Formats: sequence, C-alpha cells, structure tokens
Amino acid sequence: MYYLFFDIECSDGIHICSFGYCLTDDKFNVIKKEDIVINPESKFILSKNRRRPKINLAYSEEFFVKQKNFLSHYPKIKDILCKENQIILGHSILSDFHFLYNACERYSLPNLELTGFDIQKLYQIYFNKKNVQSLESILNELNIENNKIRLHKSCDDAFATMLVAKRICEIEKISLDTIVNKYKDCFIDGRNLKIKNKKKSFNEEIAQLRKDLLKNYKLKIAFSEDFKTLSKKEKIEIIKGMFSYGYDFTAKVNECNIFVKGKEKQNREIYCDRLIGRGQNIKKLSFNEFLKMVETKNDLLKGYQGDIQIKKLG
Repeated sequence: MYYLFFDIECSDGIHICSFGYCLTDDKFNVIKKEDIVINPESKFILSKNRRRPKINLAYSEEFFVKQKNFLSHYPKIKDILCKENQIILGHSILSDFHFLYNACERYSLPNLELTGFDIQKLYQIYFNKKNVQSLESILNELNIENNKIRLHKSCDDAFATMLVAKRICEIEKISLDTIVNKYKDCFIDGRNLKIKNKKKSFNEEIAQLRKDLLKNYKLKIAFSEDFKTLSKKEKIEIIKGMFSYGYDFTAKVNECNIFVKGKEKQNREIYCDRLIGRGQNIKKLSFNEFLKMVETKNDLLKGYQGDIQIKKLG
C-alpha cells in the first residue's frame, strides 16, 4: 500500500494555483515529491481581511500566470490521485476536495470522486483538541523540525502533513496502516460534492435573505420532514415570507418556538414532543395553520391568498 499526501493552494480561496504531493510507502520512505504550479486565471486575494496576515505563496504572481491552467494539468492530477493501491491523505482534506470540484466544474471536466484520510482531524481526535489547528501550529506543538519546510508551498505542506502522521505513529508505536484502520472517522467522503454544494448554496442563500429581510424576531420556526419534499423555490418563498413577518427559520427542532407538523408523525415531530414533555415551550401548528400565519406568493397558498387574516403569534 502507498500513501499519497497532497495539498492545494489557491489564489483567492477558490481557484487552484498549485497542487503538491508527497508519495510514500508504509515506512514513510518518500518515493516522489512534486509541486505542480497552475495559472489560476483569477485575481490573487491572499488575505480575507486586514486583521488576518497575508498568505505568502511560494512563487510570485508573475510566475503563476505564466503556467498552464488547471484544464491542462487535469490529466496528470487525475492520474496522481486516482491510482489503485494507495490511500489519499491531507490536512483539512475536504477543503481540497472542494477546490478540485470547483475547478472541474469551472472547466467542464468530470469530477474526481475521491475519499481521503484527514490528518488534521486525526490530530484533533488523538490529542482531544476542541478546535481545529493549522498545520503550522501542529508542527510546533509536536516539535517537528520545519526549518526546511516552506509553508504554503503545496508539496512542502504535503510533506509536513506526512511528518505529522509519522509522529503520531511513532507516539502510538504502530504503523500508518493501523492508524487509518483504527481512526476510520477521519476518512472524508469527497464524492457527491455537487449535492453537498447545493445544500451549502441553499444555506448561504437563506443567510443572505435573513440579513436582508429579518430585522427583529421573536420566534423561530422549524419544520417536519415534509418540508424537505418541497422544491428549493418553494422553500425560499416560504422562508422569505417568514422573514418578512418577523419569524426566523431554523433546521434544528431544539432551537424552535414553533414546530410545523407534517401529514404523518415522523422522527422530527417525535423529538419535538419529547422536548415539550421536558418542559420546552414549543407551539405545534399544522402546515395550513402555518400558511395562514405567514403570507407568501407560493402556489401552495391557493385557496388562502387574498382572504386570509394574518394572525401573528407573540
């Protein structure tokens, strides 16, 4: 079995400008280490705000833009990542999967359906850390010599991630193969990111609507499983109506003041009843009662539009 540690750097937090990897055997002997520099075809925005220091990439912007774009490097990167008889590992590996997914979408390329082992998560679990740690801080905490490592150079970050895995194996006195089998919760599924990104997009849209429409609110509303059967457009229209009338939306039943029931009692309503039984103040409404309370332009309001009286719950 081979172990492929990899890392990606971006010009702006989205567009890939380098892909680096460090391939080892099960004894941590380095077989190959390489940095693939990519023209991100985007602006370089290396600090999210003035409070955060600027990321210092390993190459100049001029050098990056002289390179070939991701489309040209895709066959080689795909070949590196998709070989058999290897396990992929990385630091905060889901972020790298998202970078690859976005690049494939941008250039109309087949997505790389990958799973990988997250060394950042391993460190967090193994040392019982509540917060995630940067690669640099982990190197420092484990007293790993990093004078020869250029942080934010992808192949060096991949190499450093390998050193973290090696140190944990040394502490445990077990092999990397045993580690990855022992800590299976550290495997991250990077497949079906299209579905996951749609969910993220929906949540981001709701967050923006909340910022634009919801000025003050008294109550939070949660829904039964039936809400998931509605189209995205229907959900958005309903939530917009809620925000306009001063009600907030929550996906968590234990945060709500109002619970909208479904046609049949399912797990979310059963959980809601348990919370009510424990003394939590939650008012349950049918979907029709909820629609009468919040006016929207949704087609679901046929028969109610125009002649309903809004009864706001205080």
